[in-house]
Amino acid sequence: MRRFQTRFTILIAIMLAALAIGLCKLIVIDTKDQNMLQQRSRQQSQHQYPQFAQRGAIVDRNKTPLALSIPVNRIIIDPKTILKDKLPLDAMAKDPLIPYNKAELLSLINANRARRYLILIPQLSIDQSESLIAKGHPTLYGEKYNISYYPQSSSSADLVGFTNHQNQGQDAIELSYNKQLEASNGSKGYVHDGRGHKIAPLVKNQIPHNGKHLELTSDSVISAIAYQALKHQVDKTQALSGSVVVLNPENGQVLAALSYPSFNPNDPSQRGGSKVLNHAIVDQFEPGSTIKVLTVAAALESGKYQAHSPLIDTQGGAYFVAGHKIRDDSDFGSLDLTGILTKSSNVGISKVALSLPKETLYNMFLKAGITSPTGINFPAEATGSITPLDNLGDFMYFLWPGSLCHHVFWLCFKYFPITINTYLWRHCQ
Repeated sequence: MRRFQTRFTILIAIMLAALAIGLCKLIVIDTKDQNMLQQRSRQQSQHQYPQFAQRGAIVDRNKTPLALSIPVNRIIIDPKTILKDKLPLDAMAKDPLIPYNKAELLSLINANRARRYLILIPQLSIDQSESLIAKGHPTLYGEKYNISYYPQSSSSADLVGFTNHQNQGQDAIELSYNKQLEASNGSKGYVHDGRGHKIAPLVKNQIPHNGKHLELTSDSVISAIAYQALKHQVDKTQALSGSVVVLNPENGQVLAALSYPSFNPNDPSQRGGSKVLNHAIVDQFEPGSTIKVLTVAAALESGKYQAHSPLIDTQGGAYFVAGHKIRDDSDFGSLDLTGILTKSSNVGISKVALSLPKETLYNMFLKAGITSPTGINFPAEATGSITPLDNLGDFMYFLWPGSLCHHVFWLCFKYFPITINTYLWRHCQ
């Protein structure tokens, strides 16, 4: 009897000790761990859903879209639930929109068995995704987001540029004006019950903000025509590439600035290599006869020449300077400044250049901005180079194509010196 009482006493003591430990634990939980447990409860019951904003559109002067933000869906599945509940995958694997057969699908799900969120298809059109979701495949749903789409494709690609998978500008205008164009995504939260159903919205949400639209001075119709004409000439002459700039002569606004070969900005596999470069802006070149315009401007500014006087003897279309033969395409006779430009006379322009002090012509080129950037903030834009004045002999002095380089866009821009707000883009709103 005494042994029974002893055992009973020990049992009661153990039970009381366990009760005391439990009470202590409850006290600790109620005080010390309360905030942590409440936080975990909120994390398990509250979920934030992304609210995607639209990136700003890029349009031409006629409001024709060059870059648009369009909605698409990424397709999501829940591997953990599929394996836990042994949900069937036969219909999903046979669906023509699913890029996996059954074996590949099972392998993908098993490799991500602990995850509740797996991107099955990164990008699918809204119509296709809605059709897929409507079939009721287990745990499959769509998550909407926005991507950039380029309606004009190749003819405006190297001017407009492109964005990456996060819709951030990566090249050309898209990169230069990314801060103005980029969108700020938001989120909307809900409280869920134990089965994952939404039961109440959260008060605190992040409001999405769309990007600003950018209007360029370019014209998509003119760009398309220029692109086809350039393509024809490059193919005809078997050149490696070509560039073209089209300006409005009344105000200097850029109507087209493009290169060929180009690329399709809607195909991510083509977004690399030299084809993505706008060679009219990023490459240097020898300007050739176009520099005669600045030489004539210097001559007029000097006061020694007027548009129709004096006359310059082109000496039968050829003469020598420092042992080098300068020649024209034919004998143009005597020409004034207007005739020299009209005929593009090498002999005539060389005589005009040599009649002026070297500093006069050199300063005209510097004043025109030969060595200055355009100010358009275009990625990898080339700046001009010019031979130092002290290094120029008579032959190099007038034969400026051999001593001066710049890119096509700059050269055309400097003929029509205008501000950045009017020659490439109009406004951003």
